[in-house]
Amino acid sequence: MTVDRSKLNYFSQDPIDKIVQESEVTIVNDGDTAGTTGAQSAKIVTSTATNNYGKAVLTRARWSVDGGNSWNDLDARLMFEYTDSGVTLYGLRAGVSVGCSSSSVHFRTANGYHGNVSGGAYTPTPQTFIIQYALFEDVPT
Repeated sequence: MTVDRSKLNYFSQDPIDKIVQESEVTIVNDGDTAGTTGAQSAKIVTSTATNNYGKAVLTRARWSVDGGNSWNDLDARLMFEYTDSGVTLYGLRAGVSVGCSSSSVHFRTANGYHGNVSGGAYTPTPQTFIIQYALFEDVPT
């Protein structure tokens, strides 16, 4: 899928930005950390795509967990509130990181979204992450 650069919050439109690859990836993270011990934590799901350029370059991306209705930059961490034994607490709903090597583009999603906690039990909420990304080089002038 071709990414509409005019809608990406990171594209400077400066000729110094040499875009070498752009695409979109969808990752489903079910948020289920039932196998972990101790306090509930976000489930991390990783994925990779091929870096067709063949060189490690800079990455920029934006991501959504609501079907592309709203977008977040890579610095964003979505939070939510829930109750545990009548106490209001806050947790990480979602976060994303993107990086690349000379052969792969690496994606990491964090899903901590869940319902209220009762007796230490919670119901995880699956989330579908849409990540639009571009790989670019700073071309010396």
